[in-house]
Amino acid sequence: MSNADDDPAFDIDPDEDAAAYEEWAALAGEPALPPPKHPQGDFADGRASFDAIASSLTKIQTKAASHPGSILVLAGAGTGKTSALTAAVAHRIAVDGIPPHRVLAVTFTNKAAGEMVSRIRATLGPDAAPHWLGTFHGLAARQLRAGPEVASLRDNFDILDADDSRRILRRIMKAMNLSSDEDEGGKRDPVKIVAGHIGKFKDLLMTPKGARSHVENRIAEGNRTGVAGLTMAAKVYPEYQTRLSEANAADFGDLLLWPTLALVNDADYRARWAGKFDWVHADEYQDVNFAQGRAPLGRRWPSSTATTSSRAPSRKP
Repeated sequence: MSNADDDPAFDIDPDEDAAAYEEWAALAGEPALPPPKHPQGDFADGRASFDAIASSLTKIQTKAASHPGSILVLAGAGTGKTSALTAAVAHRIAVDGIPPHRVLAVTFTNKAAGEMVSRIRATLGPDAAPHWLGTFHGLAARQLRAGPEVASLRDNFDILDADDSRRILRRIMKAMNLSSDEDEGGKRDPVKIVAGHIGKFKDLLMTPKGARSHVENRIAEGNRTGVAGLTMAAKVYPEYQTRLSEANAADFGDLLLWPTLALVNDADYRARWAGKFDWVHADEYQDVNFAQGRAPLGRRWPSSTATTSSRAPSRKP
C-alpha cells in the first residue's frame, strides 16, 4: 500500500494543486473539464442555498463539495463524507445550475439516500433532489425496468428475494440429480452454496457461458479449491437464468449484471444512458463490487466519489 503522500493530490483547491489533479484525472480516464453550463433552475439564491447546506462542513469539506472537476474523497469512517457529498450535489444544482434530473447520485443504503434527499429538499426546495438518487441496486432496477430486454425480460418483471431464488434453485438441482439437501447435521446447504456462487458470478459480470469458462480455466490451472461447488453452480446457472426469463423475473444480482453488461458492450445503449447525466456522485465507493464499479463510474462523466480509507487523512477531507 502506498503512503498518503504518494497518491495523486486530493487537495481540491484547483489553484494550489492543479497539476496533481490533472495527473489523477488522466489516470482515471476522466476529462478534466468543468461541469457543463445550464440555465439556472428555479432555485432562488443558489449560492446562499449552498452556503446553508454547507454551513456544518469544515473548510476542506466545503472545498471538496464545490470543486469544479472530478474528485476522489478519502477519509475515515464517520468523518462526514456523506455530508460533503450531499453538499456537492446541492452545489451542482443550486450554483452550477445543473438540472436535478441530470445528476446521478448513488449510495449504499436506503437510509443514506433518504437523508440526502431530505437535506437537499430542506435547503433547495421540494423539487430540487436529483431524480436519480438512490442505492446501486435501486437505481439499477429503475434502469432495467426502462429497458428489460437487455436481461431477456419483459415489462413489469418481478424481482425475487433470496428465498424465492433458492426455491427455484432447489427444484432445478433436484431435476438435474444434483444434491439439494443439507449435509448431515445441517451444516452445509448445497442450495445456499450454489446461490452464493451464482451471486458471485453475477457480481463479476459473468454470464452462464462466462461462468462455465471461468470454472474450466480454474480446473485447467490446477486450482481446485472449492471447485466442486463452483462446478455445480456453473451447471445450474444456465437453467436458472432460463427459468427466471420464463417467469419474467430477476434476482438481486440481475439488477446490476445486465444493465452493466449492456453499458460495457453496447455503444448505442451506453450513449443513450450517458447522455442522461452531466454529473455522477458515488458514496462509500470502497464497498462496491466489480459490477457496481463498472456500472455508474465506468463512464466518462465528471464525478465525485467518497470512500473510506484506513490511512491517515492528511490533506484529505
